[in-house]
Amino acid sequence: MTVHVIPDLGETLVTNLLISFLMMVTTLPFLQETPQSTPTEVDRLLDRLEDAHGAIRLFSSPLTYRKDYDLEGDFETRLGEIAITIQPPERDVVLVFDRIIDASGHGTSKSEYHAFEEGWWVEMTPDRKRIVRRQISRPGEDLDPFKLGEGPFPLPLAQKAETVRRRFEPSIGVVPDEPLFRALKDVEVLHLVPRLGTPAHEDHESIDLIFEKTGLLPAGVLVRHRNGDRTSVWLRSPELHTDEKAFMNGRIQREMIAFQDQAVEEGWSIEIKRLAEPISETEGSRP
Repeated sequence: MTVHVIPDLGETLVTNLLISFLMMVTTLPFLQETPQSTPTEVDRLLDRLEDAHGAIRLFSSPLTYRKDYDLEGDFETRLGEIAITIQPPERDVVLVFDRIIDASGHGTSKSEYHAFEEGWWVEMTPDRKRIVRRQISRPGEDLDPFKLGEGPFPLPLAQKAETVRRRFEPSIGVVPDEPLFRALKDVEVLHLVPRLGTPAHEDHESIDLIFEKTGLLPAGVLVRHRNGDRTSVWLRSPELHTDEKAFMNGRIQREMIAFQDQAVEEGWSIEIKRLAEPISETEGSRP
């Protein structure tokens, strides 16, 4: 089972980040002054990241997810945990949000589980006894939900340096002046501006990927959207694992399996949303 992260947090978290991140901002932050860097510095960081992440197979971290809405002047924060299993070229992600905090500081305990499996987004809300399955790709289609700037959540792991260069204008960045990142120290920042004509360019002004200086484990992601919204994710305690059996028996993995079994036993509501069938050339030419 594959689980993801999400951008917009409307009816369902997955459809709007975290369908289009676990996966993240506005024109003003985009204009912040960034130190000049030579291509060599950027290339070194990209190559170091690819080398460091190439051996990662099991990764987890508690996380804080915040979405700032420019038009409303409001924001929402979610607390949760993410677990990633990498078996190149596949990446399976399990994501759960346990608590939601609104702009007033009021918190609500509410668990939401998210998964991506064989072209389907799966969202589970145990308190509502509801599962929603959304088809986002058809069999045989090449879709990477975690590809930078294209998936619901830009995953700062296992990204190819050459692919990043081809899709973005990379530079060495600074820690964004965002609430989630103000305590971060000893980190490196990769600032990415989508190239014209790429899918990421349609919605994203820029993406900042933040990594621990030692080990280059991901520490945060900031996405500045063209509509002025900002999505930020702070990976509070990134950790690598070597014991696959123990890792797969982690809290959120066990909870997701238990809720799936419970859904069958109790007859939870299951909503299935398929992609519209493509129109053939023959059908399209009919009067």
